[in-house]
Amino acid sequence: MAETKSDIEMMKKKEEEANANKDSEVASVLEEEEEEEREGWGKKIEFLLCCVGYAVGVGNVLRFPYLCYENGGGAFLIPYFLCMALCGIPLIALEFAIGQYWQKGPTVVFLHLCPLLSGIGYCMIMISFLVSTYYISLLVWVFYYLFNSFGNPLPWLTCDNVWNTPNCVVYNRSNPNITGTSPSEEFLNQKVLNMTSSPSDIGIVKWDLVLILLLSWIVIYFCSFKGVQWTGK
Repeated sequence: MAETKSDIEMMKKKEEEANANKDSEVASVLEEEEEEEREGWGKKIEFLLCCVGYAVGVGNVLRFPYLCYENGGGAFLIPYFLCMALCGIPLIALEFAIGQYWQKGPTVVFLHLCPLLSGIGYCMIMISFLVSTYYISLLVWVFYYLFNSFGNPLPWLTCDNVWNTPNCVVYNRSNPNITGTSPSEEFLNQKVLNMTSSPSDIGIVKWDLVLILLLSWIVIYFCSFKGVQWTGK
């Protein structure tokens, strides 16, 4: 019995020491974050505009009309507004409230809320990184179309270009029932994306898109390298 009691006491001491070490680690992380000065928004309108830009991006503008068309047109707006009112707005309001209250990053915020949930903060950072790596492709397309829009005539309006196929057809009112692919569709698939016949065939590297990708990252860097106050402007 004496050995059992001593073992129990030793186990309790080890647990207390482990808990004390965890608390000290959490406290040290929080103190380090508090010592660092965190920049704030210069004006309220800058914060509002950045929130609008975060919620309504190029993907929403390009994809939302397509989703409406594929899912019933105007009827799609009914579940859309219901989900926005019941889920979207409360969640984004909760996120803003937590961020404004602690004014820290997601890793520190979840340490405040519950140390066991600190991994969620790191997951949020990882998700933001992964989304930015593929979302930048939309910005590449925007720049590509912007540069090509200075040509006359516009390359996605005619079928006389090198990348056009024999199936290319310019639709007009005189031939409403004609079948084929439009010049704009072929411009995207053949010229911009250079789509291949199979997913296993990755095709060649389009160096013009690579250069525009580099330009896009440079633009993003100069928009954010001085912090939030510079981003708002």
